[in-house]
Amino acid sequence: MTLARINPLQAWPDAGPLLAKALVGTGQTDLDLRRACLRGDAWLLASDRMFMVVRIEHEADGFNLLVWAAASRGATDCIREHLPDLEAIARGMGANGITFITDQKGFERAMGPNWKPRCYVMERRF
Repeated sequence: MTLARINPLQAWPDAGPLLAKALVGTGQTDLDLRRACLRGDAWLLASDRMFMVVRIEHEADGFNLLVWAAASRGATDCIREHLPDLEAIARGMGANGITFITDQKGFERAMGPNWKPRCYVMERRF
């Protein structure tokens, strides 16, 4: 199944718990995502294997499609599998590109040579 925009009200019982796990440690909750989707500030995308919440990330020369959170139903290759769908959605919107924010080790290697890290976040907690 391809990645497609779906209604968050209908899908949240399934999507919410999975996305909540993806947000652990970020200071955000699945309710933040749900509210943004209901306001139209973000969109819930889904396939038969995963859920993804995306939003616009404005830049000086346009915008990127930001993958705010993504979670699968146990599969480990969903992002790579759905990149063509995500790229088609981003291009159809007129986006300059796609941005992921993640703390998952190995993500850079998994994305392939056309993806470059833009910044690193350093943090110290007390």
